[in-house]
Amino acid sequence: MLLYLNEDSFVSDERLAEQVKQARQDRLKIVTAHENDPDKGGVPFSRFFETTPQELIADGLYKDLAKSCFPGRHRKVSLVLLAKSLGATPARSRADLLVSGSNRFSVAEGSTSLAKRSFGGLSRVFAKMSSRSSAEARDVSGGEASSVQRQV
Repeated sequence: MLLYLNEDSFVSDERLAEQVKQARQDRLKIVTAHENDPDKGGVPFSRFFETTPQELIADGLYKDLAKSCFPGRHRKVSLVLLAKSLGATPARSRADLLVSGSNRFSVAEGSTSLAKRSFGGLSRVFAKMSSRSSAEARDVSGGEASSVQRQV
């Protein structure tokens, strides 16, 4: 579960607290993303200790570090790190898939369509990661297409 924290988190809708409680009861992995861009509702993390229900805090919701979503030139890197913490990996290029004869898709390819719906620009980051990792794999293999996927 991705818990996106900004100025509205736990403030205007009690359903969020109930959903997080249920996810914790179901033992789902919760990845927290802390928005730092004021234009997107970013606030200091200390605010969440004021707005989050104490039951969730006491239960360890913030025990793991939140992934920071920084503005400006650091945005892409922030989103890549967030995607990795959600299990994303760089996808191989379609050319590599054709050469290797594989019809399987990696987690990142499925995540890309989700990213288009959730984080708009994140899908472009995945595409760049994919083409970069494919090019690096060809460089390492002496120019031949490689079926080995490099983990970023």
